[in-house]
Amino acid sequence: MNSRKTRRPLGRAASRTAAAGIAAALAVAIAGCGGSSGDSSASGELTQVTITVPVAIGDFAPVQYALVNGYFEAEGIDADVQVLSSAQSPSALAGGSVQFVVSAAPGHDAIAVAGAAKVLGTYAEVPDSELVAVQGIDSIADLKGHTFAASAPGSYSDIMTQKGLATAGLTSADVTMLPFADLGATVAALESGQVDASVLSEPTTSAVLAAAPGSSVILDYLTSGIVWNQAGIYGNADWVSAHPDATQGVIDALDKAIKAWESDPAGAEQVLTDFTNAADAQALYEHTLKVFSDGVQPVSQEIQESVLQALADAGNTAADPSNWQAVVDNSFAENLK
Repeated sequence: MNSRKTRRPLGRAASRTAAAGIAAALAVAIAGCGGSSGDSSASGELTQVTITVPVAIGDFAPVQYALVNGYFEAEGIDADVQVLSSAQSPSALAGGSVQFVVSAAPGHDAIAVAGAAKVLGTYAEVPDSELVAVQGIDSIADLKGHTFAASAPGSYSDIMTQKGLATAGLTSADVTMLPFADLGATVAALESGQVDASVLSEPTTSAVLAAAPGSSVILDYLTSGIVWNQAGIYGNADWVSAHPDATQGVIDALDKAIKAWESDPAGAEQVLTDFTNAADAQALYEHTLKVFSDGVQPVSQEIQESVLQALADAGNTAADPSNWQAVVDNSFAENLK
């Protein structure tokens, strides 16, 4: 594992009691696309996998919920769950040091287009973000001529920015795009008035609304009619091919977590508190219920074509919406326990 990569270890399934405290679990490096261990053996040996999420927000908390409740271990998986930024995790997934990633499209879809990963399913089929603007801007149309926090071309935030502006017939040419290095810098710029608008997600949205008097949500992507893979499950293509039983176990564990989430508000809220440091875990939990599907779902043609079209629009010449099935392997989501 590259020591320069910033990973936040969240825990391992084999020590889920300690992982509930979330503070310190040893990160284990798994080198090579195939890893060093096969599927669980008849003797009961667990298959070690690393699963990363790009940021500790509510959308990805079910991965940690599956860990602390022992769902991975029950499926024969010793899961090492880590936070690894969206700038770093695509290459880690492609190289095989990470076997699975749960993330919003499209960063890892680009890896799938290149043949190094597969999209294995989703449990959120709408974009879970808000377009937040400062006082005096009450609609998307009002953004014309104002400043907007820019993201890397082709990133999730960039695509949502373009889609949000398009709802009022605007493009990025109608606003001044200012780039920022990370979410923290974006939030600080929005709160200080350096920029007038940005695409955010909970719990960051609520924090900004509280810190910047007069700011408001001018577009809720959940109700915008836009479809998107907000919580895609991505697997290293070679590893998935070599370890189908373990891959099925990972998907089954995540499916069980999503299905249990709604009926266990106390457990879910505790995970949200530990995982996201949310000030109001109950409100965040209620928000996730609007986002999550009823378990892991196969990736639909509509969603995957939309993602690939966004990649193509951003300059990825290999992204072909008509060939969407080439990047997807729905067999595991279609074979749930």
